[in-house]
Amino acid sequence: MVRSEAWQSFTGKLVASQKLVQFTITEGDFELHRLPWITYPYEWSPRQLRAAALLTLEIQIAAIDQGLSLKDASAFNVQFDAARPVFIDHLSIEPDPGTPWVAYRQFLEHFFAPLVLAEYVSPCIPWDGVTGVSIPTASAILGNRGRWNLAVQIHIHQLAKHLRPGEPGAAKATALQPLSQRKAILLQLQDAISKMNLSVPATNWEDYYATTNYSSEQAGAKDQLVRQWLQTAHPKKLVDLGANTGKFSTMASEEGISVLAIESDLSVVNRVAGDLNCNMICSDLVDPDGGRGWMSEERLPLLDRAKADGVLALAIVHHLVLTGQVPLPRVVAMIASLAPKALIEWIEPDDSYVRRLIGGREVGLHAYDRPLFESCLSAHYSEFRPLPIPGTKRVLYECSC
Repeated sequence: MVRSEAWQSFTGKLVASQKLVQFTITEGDFELHRLPWITYPYEWSPRQLRAAALLTLEIQIAAIDQGLSLKDASAFNVQFDAARPVFIDHLSIEPDPGTPWVAYRQFLEHFFAPLVLAEYVSPCIPWDGVTGVSIPTASAILGNRGRWNLAVQIHIHQLAKHLRPGEPGAAKATALQPLSQRKAILLQLQDAISKMNLSVPATNWEDYYATTNYSSEQAGAKDQLVRQWLQTAHPKKLVDLGANTGKFSTMASEEGISVLAIESDLSVVNRVAGDLNCNMICSDLVDPDGGRGWMSEERLPLLDRAKADGVLALAIVHHLVLTGQVPLPRVVAMIASLAPKALIEWIEPDDSYVRRLIGGREVGLHAYDRPLFESCLSAHYSEFRPLPIPGTKRVLYECSC
């Protein structure tokens, strides 16, 4: 593989600034540094998608100044290394043909249109498979919203007048365009995206740790038990199920563990993901993201990508069983499928939070009791040990295969 000096210099600078994933080229073989976790745009919060969009624009703006350009602007070309977005498609950086940006429409569909909808319509982005949001679709959904935003008018509504849903688009532009004009378009998009608020309405779970039924002493005792397990088991990779604000994900990160935090509350992920030293995504474990793309294998299911050395499942089992209506044996089987070691919290049916969760109803459709829970553990783990949280009826179970 032969690349120009300009390409080598440019990619080297991107790697040094941690904007491009590390790579090596030896005897024609191209090898990327392997990231611990792979996540996808439809699992990100609006502010995470914005971070990825701004990185893509930053690279494209810098590239055209060096006589280079991105031939692709797919959101899948960005991953997160902890909370930091990093570009991974080295080979999409090619010599600049001097024409309008060939990846312009793809950038709009993967970044700008979804972000505009998140800003003006709903934070729940209607991502379509692996193609993002079409411009005509975005224009139709927006209606008159954002009509005073010049960037929205130009890059959504005006463009939509020339396109139909599913249309492949115009032929590749061949006429040269001055660098100043191409750069002005990129800077306009950058400015518009940077100014978006992208807030998500708060929910009851956003301040979970401030309103929990633990006393400060009980919470401290739980924290100590979790930290001891992290230090003893010390998995290299850990998945934190139902991570909420990432309190225990942060604790694991402090121990040098690579963490994937999975939380179903979009408002929480949107607010905290950018400040954590771990990967965080938004996904509902009752209905986790499945495979997408060609034969549903192009983008792997979440539970395949969440394989780890350890699992934290704290205050999540009762949610999956009692509100998610997933049988307890299936919940334990899912946890056990992710890693050989786990720390799982058991909460009794008469716990005040459980009673609040089910609203005074009977426990639920499926059986939920401790003997059944321990029977499920014994079916999947060779060893498990209860660690009662002092002053409470709650128990942490240390499990290993």
